[in-house]
Amino acid sequence: MSPVLIQNILFLIVIIIVICVIAMGCILYDQWKVLKSTSSENKVLKSKLESAKAELEHLSKLDIESGTLNLIGINEIYELEIKKKLNTSQPMSAVIIHIDNLTIDSVTAVSNSGLVLKEIAKKIKHILRPQDSLGRIGIADFFILLPDTQLAFAIKVGERIRQSLSQANFGFFKDGFTLTSSIGVIAIEDDFTFEYILTQGNKAVTRSKITGGDKVAIAGNTYLLENIDNANDAIDTICDGDSVRTLFQKIVDFKTNSIYGYEIYARGPVGSFESPDDFFQLSAEYNVLTKVDLICLRACIEAVRKIHGSIRFHINLFPATLIRCEPSLILNPLIYSGTSHNFCIELSQKKFITEELILLKEKIQLVKQSGVFVAIDDLGLDNESMQRILILEPDIIKLDRIYTNEVAKNVMKKRFITRLVNVSKSLGSEVIAEGVEAYEDKDALINLGIKLGQGYLFGKPIEVLPEEK
Repeated sequence: MSPVLIQNILFLIVIIIVICVIAMGCILYDQWKVLKSTSSENKVLKSKLESAKAELEHLSKLDIESGTLNLIGINEIYELEIKKKLNTSQPMSAVIIHIDNLTIDSVTAVSNSGLVLKEIAKKIKHILRPQDSLGRIGIADFFILLPDTQLAFAIKVGERIRQSLSQANFGFFKDGFTLTSSIGVIAIEDDFTFEYILTQGNKAVTRSKITGGDKVAIAGNTYLLENIDNANDAIDTICDGDSVRTLFQKIVDFKTNSIYGYEIYARGPVGSFESPDDFFQLSAEYNVLTKVDLICLRACIEAVRKIHGSIRFHINLFPATLIRCEPSLILNPLIYSGTSHNFCIELSQKKFITEELILLKEKIQLVKQSGVFVAIDDLGLDNESMQRILILEPDIIKLDRIYTNEVAKNVMKKRFITRLVNVSKSLGSEVIAEGVEAYEDKDALINLGIKLGQGYLFGKPIEVLPEEK
């Protein structure tokens, strides 16, 4: 074959190969487009399936008839809230409502019972806060979870719901019919399971029902709050001075383990208002907080009259009491206690009102001038807290347990506490660490310059001091 023919054949082969490559590329491109389109469709389909799954999961936690959560949904919310409670130590309560007389005979012109339940749920929701959760747990039973809520406020919520339901004109009940409800209220502890809360709450509901219904009962107590409007009388009775109990918790010198002093806690009688938070919350609701606070102050002073020696005692007082009362009402019982003890008034920063800081500062100066010490309790480590300390110039700064718990493992907490210690030195104030429960935290606090503290590491609050035994 001639060279020219061979060259032409080779050229033709190259052309054929190029054409084949181009054709193959087109085929692959078309397949890629199909795959891409299929992939996009799959993603859309997957997204729709996930949305449908989420919607089904959401619906599985709802009670269709009432429009509230069902038992599964409210249980799930509880599990989330109890975890928050364990981390923050905030109070939590629950309310269980049983509609006493919701029967077919009581309803007219309504064939759908769901409409009745939805209207009842609507009335209940109107009283609740955004953070509260409502669920239906039985045919005529509802469950309310109240995060960050003391028992006293939960009682108030239960009573408001009872009154709202009994006074409501739903429009589908027979003439002259009044809806009544038996309500149980329970304060939730850290170790309470959801099942335990239901059991105890239902026991309270049963107690309400067997005494005629249309009442609020407190779980774990035989006390029935038949009429919350009589709370003023209840407060006067419980806090008549003789009914107030006192507990003492050590304040310890870290290095020597010697007792620096005691904080005195006021407690109501064993029963419905034993918790100070519950009792003071109810006192505030009925505008008798200052009166109750002064009664507790006098009870704390009375509790140490027979204790010999010269001991530092810390007594809690609401800032509002210090601002609104004549100084003599607070100072005279402390100065003329008939003892040689040193007293310190503790004011919780959580109760401060920013607009009243200057007035509070003036009152604090009067207290300090009388020889009574002043401590700022529950101190945070944010800038606002630091500014308040600089304005008020207390003798003692008490560091909240949130910052002392596991401080040995937390670099950020150490930095904040170092800052606080420096501020306290500039003011000439002492720092007391609260909630110390581990030796490693105690050692870390010592290294950070804190000399005093209190907490379960040194013992739980006691009713009788060793000197009295």
